[in-house]
Amino acid sequence: SAIDTRFFDHAKSEMGGIGKAPGPQYAPEVVADAILYAAAHPKRDFPVGASAVIGPIAEQLAPGAVDRTATALRLEDLVDFGHQPTAHSVSEVPDEGEERSRFGHGRRYSLSTSAQIHPGIATVVTAAGLAVASGLVMTALLAAGVLDRRGRDAGSR
Repeated sequence: SAIDTRFFDHAKSEMGGIGKAPGPQYAPEVVADAILYAAAHPKRDFPVGASAVIGPIAEQLAPGAVDRTATALRLEDLVDFGHQPTAHSVSEVPDEGEERSRFGHGRRYSLSTSAQIHPGIATVVTAAGLAVASGLVMTALLAAGVLDRRGRDAGSR
């Protein structure tokens, strides 16, 4: 995950263009809210965004797959060759007045971060989602004739 700021506009680059952060970008206020929450509720790690949650788990379970994914990134995914920082952009503030990156709009919401900040709501939403999914599976099994109305195997009669 990355923060949607002008960081790369101020970084010196020898690649022939301005660097780009791979993966999802989050609006600065999403990250600021997470920092404020983490300051008031200290814990060792507080990942912002689903990729920050899933990444370390994937690295433990399938490090080779993570490595292949990372090495599959093309140079064009990491460098904007259409723009080059000016000589003074590293040491001076540009006069454009922009605070966000030129590459897109940061996500204004992170479900995984909100779940960490509001665990009670996350539990209720997860339980409701599982109930709905269970109902859909049961309906599909009844419609397919796999189960009878009492939930028993229709083929065992």
